[in-house]
Amino acid sequence: MRAAALLIAALALPLRGAEIAPIAQKVAPGIPGVGVLVLGEGGDQSWKAQLDLIRKTLGKTPVAFAGGDADAGAIQSAIAELEASPAKVHKIVAVPLYVSSFSDTLDEDRYLLGIRETPSRALTGMAHAHFGAPKRAKTKFPVVMTKAFDDHPIFVGMLAARALRQTKDPAKDALLLVGVAPASTSTTREWLDGVAALAEKVRQKGGFAASRAAALSEGYGADRRDESEKNLRKLVMDLRHQGRVVALSLEPSEPFDHSKVAAALDGLFVKMDARGLFPDQAIADWVAASAQDGARLPDMRNYRDESAFGKGHANFPPLGGY
Repeated sequence: MRAAALLIAALALPLRGAEIAPIAQKVAPGIPGVGVLVLGEGGDQSWKAQLDLIRKTLGKTPVAFAGGDADAGAIQSAIAELEASPAKVHKIVAVPLYVSSFSDTLDEDRYLLGIRETPSRALTGMAHAHFGAPKRAKTKFPVVMTKAFDDHPIFVGMLAARALRQTKDPAKDALLLVGVAPASTSTTREWLDGVAALAEKVRQKGGFAASRAAALSEGYGADRRDESEKNLRKLVMDLRHQGRVVALSLEPSEPFDHSKVAAALDGLFVKMDARGLFPDQAIADWVAASAQDGARLPDMRNYRDESAFGKGHANFPPLGGY
């Protein structure tokens, strides 16, 4: 990669004054009766560090992690861990560590937790057609599932603070948020709409001149991947008419996920935060806030394996819904 082409900043610039006010997040030492089921991909040290921060922030509230993309076995094992906790869990609050609630993986998680009637067509429709639907997780407790990061104020504040560290004059710069697209094209459109709304809130918080969102397609065919990279590069060129471009990767870890975004932006003179999203104390604060909100929600577990599932598996609801 040409060093002069992609400017990677390692957070060397201090955050100026009170441009981004710190978000005061009061976290109770424990949420009585609640076990927190954290959902996410996992797999590297940044995830481990983030989970350590989450457990420390939640204090006495038991936390179990189900890693992988809608891994039924991992979810069942995590639920069993919460059920066996000496903290006397009476409700499970699932908190997804994902950028957007519009996600094929989260659709499958909702199915496995009994919140959604049918599995995700985009991820597992073909397998279901031949082998039947995957078994849902079993638990004696009520289950609720919170939203993903979406445009939560804590997440907006975190991204704005990071973006401001890449610029001396945000009013002359444009903001770009880049992530990896969901599997299905319909969910990608919904994902982009949500991230565009997030980018606009970050723009307002940081005082940037403009904001846009982009999605890279990885693992869904070379043609789709190449098209998404071409669209990203065109978007950056358009944004440069608004000023210098400050980019943030919405992928959780580095360097592997981050390098996808960096490689796609090579040669475009983009100022970019070198980190993935994790680890960050703001994410742990967001999980704690989500868990507290989830503790007040009624049971969402409306479907169990004994319920009839879709004759012929022909009728799937819109992707992304609860």
